[in-house]
Amino acid sequence: IAEGRHGGMASAAPASVTSALAAAWAADPAGRLLLSAWAVTAVGVTTRAILLRRRARTRSKEQQQQQESKVEDSPSTASGATIDGAAGGTDPQREEPPTATKQQTPFRRVLTLAVPSWRTRPVLWVGVLTSGIALRLLVSIKVNSEIGVLGSLLAKREWASLLRCQLGYALWAVPASLLAALQKYAATQASLSMRTRLQHHVHQGYAEAASLPLSLSAAGETVQRATGDTKSFCDAAVQMYEALAKPLIEVTLLSAKLASMMGGVQLMQCYGFFLFAGCWTRFVGPSISTMSGDVAAAEGKLVAAHAQVAEYAEEIAMSGGGCLEAGALDGHLNALASRSRTLSLQHFCSESLDSYVVRYLGILAAFTTMMPAVAKSAADHATLGDPTEYFLTCLHLLVNVGMACRDLFGAGKAAGTARAMATRVAVLMDSLASAPSATLVHTPADQDAPLIEMSNLGVDRPDGTRLLRGLTLALSPGQRVLVLGPNGVGKSSLLRAILGLWPAAEGELRLNVPHDKVVVLPQRPYVPSNLSLKALMLYPATEHDAIWGVADATLLEALEWAGLGAHATGAADLHRPELVQGLSGGEQQRLAATRLYLRKPSLAIMDEPTSACEPAFERLLFSYCVANAISLVTIAHKKDLGAYHTHQLLLEPNGSAKYIEVNEGLAGTGSSSNVSEEGVLC
Repeated sequence: IAEGRHGGMASAAPASVTSALAAAWAADPAGRLLLSAWAVTAVGVTTRAILLRRRARTRSKEQQQQQESKVEDSPSTASGATIDGAAGGTDPQREEPPTATKQQTPFRRVLTLAVPSWRTRPVLWVGVLTSGIALRLLVSIKVNSEIGVLGSLLAKREWASLLRCQLGYALWAVPASLLAALQKYAATQASLSMRTRLQHHVHQGYAEAASLPLSLSAAGETVQRATGDTKSFCDAAVQMYEALAKPLIEVTLLSAKLASMMGGVQLMQCYGFFLFAGCWTRFVGPSISTMSGDVAAAEGKLVAAHAQVAEYAEEIAMSGGGCLEAGALDGHLNALASRSRTLSLQHFCSESLDSYVVRYLGILAAFTTMMPAVAKSAADHATLGDPTEYFLTCLHLLVNVGMACRDLFGAGKAAGTARAMATRVAVLMDSLASAPSATLVHTPADQDAPLIEMSNLGVDRPDGTRLLRGLTLALSPGQRVLVLGPNGVGKSSLLRAILGLWPAAEGELRLNVPHDKVVVLPQRPYVPSNLSLKALMLYPATEHDAIWGVADATLLEALEWAGLGAHATGAADLHRPELVQGLSGGEQQRLAATRLYLRKPSLAIMDEPTSACEPAFERLLFSYCVANAISLVTIAHKKDLGAYHTHQLLLEPNGSAKYIEVNEGLAGTGSSSNVSEEGVLC
């Protein structure tokens, strides 16, 4: 190097500089130690990366084989079944997606939902982000030039010029700061607009799912997938774009400036180091995608466990299960903490390696590549300007290029996180879209046709276990059937099939009633505390539905009928949501029963609707149904409710059923005319 200052290295190739640098380091004990550490680290982490990648490929093949075997062994739940005339339990209007769509990766499918076209808000914010990156880079070039001038003036001790130059630097720093803030703001808005669209699709999936319970059960960890994972995907997708766009723009704009200052050969050698360093650190880095997915899964289990405790807090407290639930929550928390620590440790190791190799060794490589240009200029008596200013300007620009290359290769980490989150979100989307569908509402031309028709109906659990088989019956207007049987024989499953929540495993099922003429009263009524009394009594109607215009006096009358008049002393109370907080289970069932009182449906489907109410209200409810000729399908364990029903359906543990017509609607008479041991009645 000393020879180079006198012209000895003026025309030497940069490789000579590297050789001289290696020789100088080898002559120093600290240098020999550092070179040895480099060699050991490079060989060690590269070998580790090769072994981990082989292990990951082996595990991926095993998982794929297991998944294929499960698909081959899974029972067909809709073979030959027909629901409302749709063969196979499917909707003839639902077409199979094209083959190209099926072959799309989860990342691409989810990204298409978040950014469906170029004329969307996410694209607008991405455009602002790109413009901000380019403008910020142009300003940063000027700021780096000012830093070089400041260093040169400081070395020359030209104080007056230095003070004036400081003013210019302070002025240029204003747009630099604003553009940096604009870049972050645009990235945040792009992520938010993507998340808004993506979660809108999730919400639409809830509304349009053929069987929402089956869909959510199949997906698992629904809350985490629908909220936290969608946010993480959008954030990672924007970070990935930023990590790709920013370095590409920087390299493009900075290359021309650096080539004119350093020379094309030296610049390409510097870029070659950045490319090699980035590829190597990317290769030896851990699988961020897999670990991010593991952390998200653990987070989802913890969220689901907390939601379960919050939902059943009273029952847990009554049973004295607080310690048990706390232990279970600690178990989920420990699993999450363990996976998060592993991910953080991998991030630490990866970022340390990236920072050292790409940034600090990149600065050393930049300094080394500048030496021949300085030496050659000195030997040729060329005019480079002030060497200090040249060095500082080139160094700052090269450091920016190095950071751009690091960000470019770091985009792989953001892409890994985005792929992991997209896979989890895609599972939820696929579950919502792939549930067996059926068009249940059918209004026949003949108004005297049966409300419900079953022909050789079979019902399975989601795991394929057969619950009911060969069930054939017809429920005519005015008839009321009481479904009886021991626990687990399929009473609630039959109701799920009638309502289309579960597909029919075989046979045919028709529900010949308009949707607005059916009221469903489950054992556990849906009474969210954020809705007003009026909204709960008319649920799921909105202000756009005709029934929403019912008079307040009628609503108050319904509350009095249900024994809840004390909760609304006037019309104003009907619109106050806080009045429904703290209702007991029986009061919630009474409130849900007002929906039947107000709608007077053609058909009511009820699953132990008065299990938490006293007998007086139970008699009131069923007497009202009889008086208003409301057809019923009722699940209950009380045989004395047969007094309010014209038929009884007795389900047996072996899957068969007996359909009994009760004489004159009286229970307990012992009469069982028109009984079919095989469950067949016409």
